[in-house]
Amino acid sequence: MTPPPSSTTNATTSRTPPKTRTRRERTTSPQPPRQSPRLLRSSSSSAGSTGSRLSVDDRPTIPLMPRIDSIQEQASASSGAASKNSVQDEVVEEENMDTSGSSATDNNTSGSSLSKHVSFLLNVQDKTPRLPAATTSVASRARAPDALKKPSAYRGATEGREDDLFNSMIATQILEKRLAQYQEESALEEPPAEDQVVKMAIHSLLSAEVSVRVQAYMSLLAHLDPSSEGSNAVMDDIKDSLKIMVAIFNRDLDGANPQVLVDAAIKCLGYIFFVPDIAGRIVGWEMQCILQRVARLSLMSEEKSTCTLTMWCLGASCLPQKFSCFASELVDLCILNMDNRFQSENIKYNSLLALKTLFAQFPSEILRQVEVWMIPVLDCLVSTTPGIRATALDIIKSSTPHLIKWSSTPPHLLKQEDSKRKLVAEVFLREDGDQFLSLLRQRFLTATDGLYAITVWSYVVAIVGKTLHGNPQLNALLEVAKTCFDTSGPASVDTKVATYSGWTHLIYNFAIDGYIFGENQLELVLEPIKNGFRKELHKRVRLAFINSWVSLVYVLGSRLPEFASTAFFPVMTKALKDKTDNVRHLALTIIPLLLSPVVKLDILQDSELIEGESIKPFDLVQSNPAWVRTELLPCALEAMYIAMTTAYKITDVHTEQWRSSEALGLPTTTELCARIWESAVAAVQRMDQEDETSEDILDRYIEKVAAAAPHLFLPPGWDDLYTKQLGVTADGVASAPDALHAEIVNSMRSVKGRFPIKT
Repeated sequence: MTPPPSSTTNATTSRTPPKTRTRRERTTSPQPPRQSPRLLRSSSSSAGSTGSRLSVDDRPTIPLMPRIDSIQEQASASSGAASKNSVQDEVVEEENMDTSGSSATDNNTSGSSLSKHVSFLLNVQDKTPRLPAATTSVASRARAPDALKKPSAYRGATEGREDDLFNSMIATQILEKRLAQYQEESALEEPPAEDQVVKMAIHSLLSAEVSVRVQAYMSLLAHLDPSSEGSNAVMDDIKDSLKIMVAIFNRDLDGANPQVLVDAAIKCLGYIFFVPDIAGRIVGWEMQCILQRVARLSLMSEEKSTCTLTMWCLGASCLPQKFSCFASELVDLCILNMDNRFQSENIKYNSLLALKTLFAQFPSEILRQVEVWMIPVLDCLVSTTPGIRATALDIIKSSTPHLIKWSSTPPHLLKQEDSKRKLVAEVFLREDGDQFLSLLRQRFLTATDGLYAITVWSYVVAIVGKTLHGNPQLNALLEVAKTCFDTSGPASVDTKVATYSGWTHLIYNFAIDGYIFGENQLELVLEPIKNGFRKELHKRVRLAFINSWVSLVYVLGSRLPEFASTAFFPVMTKALKDKTDNVRHLALTIIPLLLSPVVKLDILQDSELIEGESIKPFDLVQSNPAWVRTELLPCALEAMYIAMTTAYKITDVHTEQWRSSEALGLPTTTELCARIWESAVAAVQRMDQEDETSEDILDRYIEKVAAAAPHLFLPPGWDDLYTKQLGVTADGVASAPDALHAEIVNSMRSVKGRFPIKT
């Protein structure tokens, strides 16, 4: 767990609690508080430890702008709304049903307690603060009620209620009543023993003295730290005292309290939220009250350290799925604090961490709000603060595979365009594209290093989808890639490898709706691959551009024969004769997949961008048998012959990469060559043949292998191995080459005669 920001750790000694002025007494602040479009839907809490408490009727309220679906529910509800007494009775009944420390009871409240008392944390008046005015109405329609409908478990929570705020006020009243009851009981009891850490802390937290409560929080923090001895036992004790802890947090997480108290309470809450078992035991309406307190502090506190701690607290949380109904408002909270009134990079960083945490816990809910967070997060990719950049990139990397939905039918690879993501991509490229790319080039792209720039480039290309097709920003994006392809210096290898990986993203992008089949587009994606054979010498770079080529072959699908003369055979020929073993191996690997297609996404670069089995080799044997017979099959067999006669050394390969002969008990053929031959035989057997052309091709190949010199098939360095095993002939000549050669020919004939027909 990341510790709380260090800037707040000395808060306990900065002020004397009795003389500390409350927020209402201060006359200056860093900046006038914002009038946020997302107002908290809760009542003001107690006026602080030094002032009198406000009654429910006197407590100031916050203007409300109910959700669209809440308005519709209220409009459709019967005219006889439930009375305040009935609402209070339901809440009191829920309070009576709660049993302190009972996880079973709390875990079952997701469908009952939460559904009765959920009132959302923030007002949804404007859910797209980042989009220009021209697109706001479109984005609003995208979020209107179908897109932002309450979870089914909570739908109808406000039906028949005259005011959601009243429910929140009643919940606050219950927590205050609970706290008062515990205070009365504590006054009559003996102080706990010093070794009872949690009970001792709670006893002090029930005090009216601010300084005593602050010291209690600090003592508890020392024991809550996971690195401290006995922290697990303390956490177990907190589970048994969770009800009173919630009431204490409800009292202390108030901006009217001294900052030192508020900050200490937030730190403790962060450590408690970090334990899923503890957070999961909190009842739904209790969690609502706590999150409302945290949200109010983050938006309205005049203290930068307090705002920072609230976002750190959310970033440290491990909330269970039953609290997913709050995810939407928490995302709004994160985005608002990224553009915080203090202009603090630390708050921005912690807000991004909180958003990253929320995405890990509630991915579906966060993805449905792509129009709220995507542009602000993309803008953070060019921040000058390393932590902000890294966290933003993590969010984009995690979300990209979920935002890209490939179809299961090559070659078109149609993407199921999410209307909101498409809208955001259009706005981003149109309104922010120039500035974004300008900052990316200025800050992170040099002639010797562009690793971060091309990494960002890769995910921008992927996430904008087909909005990039024909977009004016395409040329500017390609200039970034060109600069990275031409880098030189110590970091050039890593940059070029990342650039070819990004080029794969561009290939997948161009595959959408068959955009890649245009002559100019295909020539564009092939150019750096062809240049790689001539310009690139490093093995890692050569393997990277072959990886990009394999992805291109995949996305061409059934139209591969149409473009084979430019996009397949020239590259395959060069790859088979390449000096880099891994390049030859990858080129050979794709042949059996084209002859007998199976899902092999593990050979695809950046396959995490592709969901499931959506991109796979097309069944060319059935769709275009004539091309397979006349073009692909001869190429495959020639590739196999080159591989069989390539000088491997036994120390350069793993034993499991070779097929062993049962007769000889020694390796004879590489696993890959064996698979190519089996795939070729299977392909011939699957073809609808009116003549024996394909059979003749196989027979002629066997004859070619049989007529070749035996020593061509014996890798250097294997003579001793085979000679020791097989001995020598009667005239003293080593029999290893002949034995190996004969075994290879026999195994090929055996496969041709007995290989099962694949349908």
